[in-house]
This record gives sequence, structure tokens and C-alpha cells, in this order.
Amino acid sequence: MEDGPPFSVGSCGRPRSFIGPLRHHGPVELDRIDWKILQDLYRWDASNLPLGPLRISLRELADCIGIHRNTVQLRLAALRRGGVLEGMVFEPRPRPIGLIRSGYLFHGARPSDGDSLTDVLEAFPFVSSAVLCMDDVFVHLWHMTDRVPSQDAETIRLALGAKEVLEGYVSSRFAPEPGDTARLSPDDIRLILALRRNPSRSMAAVARELGLPTHTVERRAAKLIRQGVGAMVPRFRPSRVQGWILVHYVAMSGRAASGLAAAFPDRVIGPFGSGQIPTVMVPLSNIAEVEERRWKAEQLPGVGPLRVVLVRDVVYPERFEEWLADSVESVQPDWTRIETAVRN
Repeated sequence: MEDGPPFSVGSCGRPRSFIGPLRHHGPVELDRIDWKILQDLYRWDASNLPLGPLRISLRELADCIGIHRNTVQLRLAALRRGGVLEGMVFEPRPRPIGLIRSGYLFHGARPSDGDSLTDVLEAFPFVSSAVLCMDDVFVHLWHMTDRVPSQDAETIRLALGAKEVLEGYVSSRFAPEPGDTARLSPDDIRLILALRRNPSRSMAAVARELGLPTHTVERRAAKLIRQGVGAMVPRFRPSRVQGWILVHYVAMSGRAASGLAAAFPDRVIGPFGSGQIPTVMVPLSNIAEVEERRWKAEQLPGVGPLRVVLVRDVVYPERFEEWLADSVESVQPDWTRIETAVRN
């Protein structure tokens, strides 16, 4: 097959014949190659932050994984069709856009599935995503700078019926990062919002929405990533996966990040940056392997005791996109109003 130009990760690299309505046919059986593709799309960097690229060629992805590019293309298409990979979105860091992000663990909350959890969170448009586990829910919240994150978390605790709520992180306590001082233009903000909506569409479609040339959109988006304003990250749905146990290993020590990275080179997510509880998400085949990997990791210097949390699903409430657009606009009063079309 002819090796075409670099594909937009926003369209998951599918050829045009794969683009269209998705039909989910139940849980999908993955193998190590599929997990390696997901791992490479996240691209966690040395500072433990995702640095998913804007564009990557099938050849480059194939070389990283060690398989033929045709196989990568087919695997990406299968992940999309099965609903495991919904696409890629731009995940901004909170400081460059003038907001605060926080994460809280709600212990004892037991929604029956991802849809039930989404229904509860519909009342909280400032929730960007939530991880549904066996006995817990970890929720990522965003706030205006005049809000008290713990108060919003307590309101969610009551709605979820959780026994207790534990703080995971608050971004205002993060160490400074290079992207914090980036000066964003109105077009930059419009682009960030557009790159979050409809994860499966191409960069050309984003450019048409913004009324800008595709090469301009690509250049601006690549600059945002290069500056550290954010990154492209996968929209991943664990509930669509069959035959694997998805495990969050959560460290009790805040100094365990480097040890976790060394112990779990096959991690898909984590261990997160400064100011966050060191955590990795790892796909494993059985409970015996879960316990064996935990024991081996705990022997490494600086890791210490690890808590095992089994992941059921990750949900992405739709109302957050409108809340984000409204909030970013309100903290930038001198900007031209962001078009309603960007939010719809």
C-alpha cells in the first residue's frame, strides 16, 4: 500500500474509507500491539506528562511499535470501530487558559456503569472526565480561580452517594511549567476548543470550521504543543475492552513516580507530574499477574506500598465543552467573543 502523508491523530489515522458512522459491536479483544499503539499515542514524557503529537505518520508509528504500517492502519480502524478509541482531543494545561483543575477520589460511589455515572455528572458541567473503578470514582474537575475546589467536590460526593472524598491534586499547587507563561491569542483559544470537539474529525475539518487554511491550523496547534500549553490525548473507553484487567497502581508516597515508571514500562497512563499522586494504569491478563507486578514494584527504591484499583470505564461528559468555552472567555475580557459555533 502506498505510504501517504502524515495522518492527523485527530482522525486516528484512518484512510478515508474508514471515516463515517461508527458501529460498536460489543467488547473488543486487544493484544499487546493494540496497547502499544495506545501507549504511543499518549507519549508520556520525562516530566510525566502526556505529549501526544499533533500529527504522526503511519510509518513512524509502525517503526515505534515494530510492525508494518498496514497493520497499524488496520489496528487503528478496529479500535475506532469498537469504540475503544473515540479519537484524539487537545488537553490544555489549566494555567495558560486561566483556570484551575483538580482531581478527587470518591470512595464508596458505585454507579452501575459508565452511562449511569455520566447521568449523575450531567448536573456538573465543570467535570471533564471521570474514571469509574470497582468501589471508587476519580473525577477531574475544572474551576474558575475564585472557586474553592473542595466545595465543588463535596457537592459531587453527595450526588454520587460516596462515603468520603479524598483530594488527588489541585493544579494551583503544581510546580511552574514552561507553558504557564504562554501568551494565547483569540485564534489560539478557538483552536484549542475546536480540537476538543468531535474527536474523530480531521485537521482539515477543524480548519474549515475556523475558516483558516489547514496548514495555518496545523502550524498553530503544533506550536501550542511545543510551548507546553497542552497535548493531544486519546479518548479511551476501557469498558469496550475484553479479556484484560485494567489496573491503577496508586502510590502512597509522593516520591514514587520515577520508581513506578521503571516498574511499569508497559503502562498506558501515568505516573503523572509534580503535585499529583503517582499513579499508573497498566493492562494485565489476570489477578495473579496484578499481585506479582505489585510485589515487584514495591521492592524498588522509593516506591513503597501500592494500592490496586481496578478500572471499569472512563467517561467524558459532553456539557464540559460548553462550560470550558464560557469560562475561558470570561477570564479573558479583552478578547473578541468566541463564536457560539465553536461550542455547538
